[in-house]
Amino acid sequence: MIALIFLNLFPSITNAAQIMNLDVIFKYKNDLVLNCSQFGENSTFYRRHKNDLSVTSISPDGSKYFFENGVLTIKNSKKFDINSEYFCNNTKGDQLIFNKLIVPHLYYVDSLILTSTEGKNIDLNCYLLIGIPNKTLNWTWKLDDVKIEPDGRFIVNEIEQEKSTLRISDLKIDDSGLYTCRVSNEYGSHERNITLRVKNRLAPLWPFLGTLGQLLILILIIGSYEIFKRKNSNNQELIDTQNGEENRKKRI
Repeated sequence: MIALIFLNLFPSITNAAQIMNLDVIFKYKNDLVLNCSQFGENSTFYRRHKNDLSVTSISPDGSKYFFENGVLTIKNSKKFDINSEYFCNNTKGDQLIFNKLIVPHLYYVDSLILTSTEGKNIDLNCYLLIGIPNKTLNWTWKLDDVKIEPDGRFIVNEIEQEKSTLRISDLKIDDSGLYTCRVSNEYGSHERNITLRVKNRLAPLWPFLGTLGQLLILILIIGSYEIFKRKNSNNQELIDTQNGEENRKKRI
């Protein structure tokens, strides 16, 4: 998907050179399109990363960076691309500065599943990967597509807008389900899912109870066998006694 572009030109003249601004939406893993076509083919694109004071020119490489008719396309933008500043110049000294309108993006882990036991507390966390924390970000949490309203057991904490934590106290079995964390601003949104499974408070005892049950069954089997064995032994002794008595009478 190609990032949307919004024009917002504010020309100023300094020694006959124009300095202009162009608003561009930056979205993680989308193509960034930086349009400097008003300068013609003789424009050069530059990049400066936020952690580096040096400025480097950008050249097309046929895989990541493409340049055509004064338009630079950066394919499948990543965090480094979005955290960089961009501008272009022409041979006359005119400069176009690209203002970044960043769509927030969350750290994402596929199939995140958390398990806890009823009666305990748990924190569900969402971390901001891409975004500007000092800008207004809206955080919302849902359980099975129903918005969670903070109350005595559900509390939402936001730490400098870089992280949102949903704390659930005194877990219930009914708290199990699919939780959705969503962050948004005026340029777009992103969300991730967390599956929570709440076990019965007796669940930790189930292995022990299972072993105990097997032991009781084994004891019953052994006990039944001993009783059966003893009964057969007594019967055999009685038979032997009766046979011995009959033989004695015959001899008399």
